[in-house]
Amino acid sequence: MEGLENWQFVAIGLLFVWGGFVRSGLGFGGAVLTLPFLLMVHNAPLVFLPIIAVHLLFFSFITVLRSQHKARFSGGPTELLSNLVFRT
Repeated sequence: MEGLENWQFVAIGLLFVWGGFVRSGLGFGGAVLTLPFLLMVHNAPLVFLPIIAVHLLFFSFITVLRSQHKARFSGGPTELLSNLVFRT
C-alpha cells in the first residue's frame, strides 16, 4: 500500500468501518459489499484480501459475543439443547 494518497487511506478506513457495520448488522456480507468499493479506491485485490481476512475474524468475533450475550441474558434455558446424541 505504498504510494497511496491521504484521501485513499481515509476512504479505505471508512470502507472497512462501513463493512464492519454491515457484517455486524446483517451477520454476513461485509467483505462481499466492501471489496468492490475498495477496488475502486485502489485496484489491487491481493493487497486487500489479507486485511479483509483479519477484518472478518474481528467482526465475526464481535457478532458471536453479541449473540452469546443476548442468549445468556434473554431468560431462556440455562443448558444447551441439542438433537445430537453423543456417546462416550
